[in-house]
Amino acid sequence: MKICLTIAGSDSISGAGIQQDLKVFNALGIYGTNVITAVTAQNTSKIYGIKFLDAKFIEQQIDAAMELKPDEVKIGLIGNGEICNAIYKKMKEYKCSPILDTVLISTTCFKFYDDDLLNSLKQLSKISKLTTPNLKEAEILSGIEIKNIDDKKKAAEIIGNCVLKDEGEDLIYYNNKFEILKFDKIFFKTHGSGCTFSSAIACYLAQDYEMFEAIKKAKIFTYEAIKHAIKSQYLNLSILNPFFEVEKDVVKENIRAGLKILNECPNLANICPEVGMNIAQITNFSRGEISSLRTHISKISPILEIAEFSGRIFYDQFDKKLKAIGDVEFGGEHHLARALSTYMKYSKTNCRTVINVKFSEENIEKFKNFGFEISDFDRNAEPEENKLMEGKTMEFGIMAALIKNPKAELIYDKGGFGKEAMLRVFGRDAIDVAGKILKIL
Repeated sequence: MKICLTIAGSDSISGAGIQQDLKVFNALGIYGTNVITAVTAQNTSKIYGIKFLDAKFIEQQIDAAMELKPDEVKIGLIGNGEICNAIYKKMKEYKCSPILDTVLISTTCFKFYDDDLLNSLKQLSKISKLTTPNLKEAEILSGIEIKNIDDKKKAAEIIGNCVLKDEGEDLIYYNNKFEILKFDKIFFKTHGSGCTFSSAIACYLAQDYEMFEAIKKAKIFTYEAIKHAIKSQYLNLSILNPFFEVEKDVVKENIRAGLKILNECPNLANICPEVGMNIAQITNFSRGEISSLRTHISKISPILEIAEFSGRIFYDQFDKKLKAIGDVEFGGEHHLARALSTYMKYSKTNCRTVINVKFSEENIEKFKNFGFEISDFDRNAEPEENKLMEGKTMEFGIMAALIKNPKAELIYDKGGFGKEAMLRVFGRDAIDVAGKILKIL
């Protein structure tokens, strides 16, 4: 097991600092240890107060944490020159070359530094294998006003091995080599992105990636954590979610489990349409305001957050079982994924999953008797120009049905020319929907 140590401050909202670092370590398969430099009272709106711990006590924490001999050390919030000198002393003593995330100004504009800290930071950065300032921090550390790429390069050479973080274009400077790292610009503010990025670099270095590769992988990881960020009406800034891969695995297992539940149904032939069926589920951080973040990130489609079987599910008359073609995958451009994507935009429910079921008036009556909210759409009402565009029928149909009833849990259509009639059952997750179908049909 690889081990990383984070030396940083505590964050009340758990979106940055020690808490976020440990989450990143966990998400990337690293065992994390920690040393706390400061305790903050903060959230995504402001910092209410901060208490820096005694430098001597921080040294004792480092001594204790070094029992596990970390593969990499990441340093975040330091706060003052005395603490910085203590950390420098211990890094020299234990022969550590850390990743230094220079936390000088918070996103909420709180100042974390004074002249003593800046002087001490320059000493600490010299023994660090990489420093990761944003542009404002790079200006403070280098004394260079950054207006263009040439200014960035001058600042980087003064700072030493570093990544200058910018919106949409980072500059890597390592071992006298420059490389520009471009990515889609994010148009909303986040809490903890710097902590996530620097911690991820430490993790990939601990896993023996070389520096440039570790930085690029960390940037991709951070970008994905932003795409899956936690956003609500209560938060001023979105909080990064480093567990997006774990959540995707949970969704996949949910879908596989849903199929197993469906196979317990005694009359499978009566629920499987002639064209087959499928199970589609969207990740948990793609709901409501969270999914609306996708509109601010170019080239990102909600379809990428939806998983379903790569082929359809068919009824095997010989084995009397439903069998899926292929395994569960994300990002398929299938009808059910499009239906769920549209449903997420217009529905007033908390449903995140859909399973299509064989149409019959009898089946509709059974769902009605169980109190289901039901709506429908007419394929014949679809505009002719719409029919010529791939995927537009599902968008038209689901939207039309939800205009009638935004709380619909079952949406059906009676088919059209060359199109089989269909029921679509929506619910919380695949296990939930499969359980409802088993109970009702």
